[in-house]
Amino acid sequence: MNHSKSIMITCKEASHLISIQDEEKLSLSTKLKLRLHLMLCKTCMYFAKHIEILKSSVKNLVNDPNISFSETKKMEFEKKIKENLK
Repeated sequence: MNHSKSIMITCKEASHLISIQDEEKLSLSTKLKLRLHLMLCKTCMYFAKHIEILKSSVKNLVNDPNISFSETKKMEFEKKIKENLK
């Protein structure tokens, strides 16, 4: 993504950055562009909130001591989720 001169990013770019920001380190300028976009675009802001809720829910599910998953199954779930977020 080469937007060094552009201040605004598209919704498609924002949703991609929202999805990968936990796995990849975003540059300061990219973080600022994403933050600006989220301040101006309610749709992407809601998408970002829903992604955080989804990630938190999955983390809680996997870490719940009352639910038993093998380590292999946990890794499989995590891999599938990451694949589907990209």
